[in-house]
Amino acid sequence: LLSDGRLEKADNQMAHLESTLSEAHADVREYILNLHTAPSEERPFFATLQHYLDGFRQNYSIQVEVSIGEGVDAAVFTPEAQMELFRILQEVFSNARKHARADCVQLTFEVDSSLARIRIQDDGRGFDTTRAAGEGHFGLRFMRERAEQLGGRVLVESAPGKGTLVTVEVPVGS
Repeated sequence: LLSDGRLEKADNQMAHLESTLSEAHADVREYILNLHTAPSEERPFFATLQHYLDGFRQNYSIQVEVSIGEGVDAAVFTPEAQMELFRILQEVFSNARKHARADCVQLTFEVDSSLARIRIQDDGRGFDTTRAAGEGHFGLRFMRERAEQLGGRVLVESAPGKGTLVTVEVPVGS
């Protein structure tokens, strides 16, 4: 394009390549962060989550606000549930970065006598949830499958321009 003198088209192609490369770089950083972060006996759930969120904030400049309600601690969840919930949270935060292009994400943990509820609200672009129910939306499907393995569920509320609220509900002690 440059040798043909089509500078405007070359500029457009370079801008597209720069955007694609930047997104690929962010994806690689996220994969590395995800691979090196998981709850274990040595690293409790909430300490692992804090480490992950610190990296998320640093890597993507997305504000994250965390609220942990009274009575919520890692003992509410079995080790298996901790891992499944952690992977669900990673997917939600990845979606907030990649698809919603959120500036802020609020993460809330609550528990009552029989149910633990995790709410993740972003201020991003939102989407039409009826269109996301089809094929090709593996992240949402995998989140739901993980929650169902624990006897729980994932609810998604969103609309274009309104952000997204993901609620994960699992039985206490699951």
